[in-house]
Amino acid sequence: MPIPFTPEYFEQMTPGDISDIESMRKRFFSEGYLYLPGFLDKQDVFDVREEYFKMFDPVIFRQGTSPRQGLFSGKFQFSPYRHGLPGHPASQFVASPVFDQFTRSEKLQQLAQSLMQEEVSLLQRRPIRHFYDNTGVASCAHADFTYLNQGTQKVLSIWIPLGDVPLEGGGLVYLKGTNDADSDALRIKLNKFKRPDKDERPITADLKALADTTGTPWMYTDYKAGDVILHTPFIIHASLDCNHELMRLSTDIRFASVKEDHDPRWASNWRGDDGY
Repeated sequence: MPIPFTPEYFEQMTPGDISDIESMRKRFFSEGYLYLPGFLDKQDVFDVREEYFKMFDPVIFRQGTSPRQGLFSGKFQFSPYRHGLPGHPASQFVASPVFDQFTRSEKLQQLAQSLMQEEVSLLQRRPIRHFYDNTGVASCAHADFTYLNQGTQKVLSIWIPLGDVPLEGGGLVYLKGTNDADSDALRIKLNKFKRPDKDERPITADLKALADTTGTPWMYTDYKAGDVILHTPFIIHASLDCNHELMRLSTDIRFASVKEDHDPRWASNWRGDDGY
């Protein structure tokens, strides 16, 4: 069921300020997420966006626009459901020097270490997400640890929009107050609502039903290139459908404590069919 954009269901995020790192640490581990607008250089982000979209046939771009803009023409080169499979540009891009250098930024590493207050390392699996206007392809409500539960719980995720992502562009949203929620219990309670076939790990695809069940809104913002948002492995989050001419491009990277074992499934490059 569509979710209405009303105060009952959506609440604006409050930006963080890392000049007071101790205050931000407390807020991060209490609320489960931390939104940092303008943390990265905007042009660096658009450089990555451009390099990715240059790998596609120009048929996917609106006439008279550039890959750097990433405006959808309404025509596909690849089906959205082939995303990241062999032969698709995303499967090649995650192994590229451009992507590797960007995601291994010292600034991102230091941010993760400051919040976790210990030495961390970047997990090799770093997905690229690419959503198109009016396809209904999005990320269901879930908690990250469901997908990396064969290793340490000391994991921090950083979601990076690779370009502007307004609300209607399919941005990430967080269910308020769910950093310590029982995801399994919610999954059972929502059993009657729509869920993806075969995969029991997502909680639900019905974001309205989940908000109604918990009595809490989804936290949102209109993301700009350069923004990042960090979250714990336990907070419930999802993405909205992309209903905008801007193609939604993003990556999510994870840092984990070097002192503990990591989930071995996250030690290789992401593939669109790896199931995680």
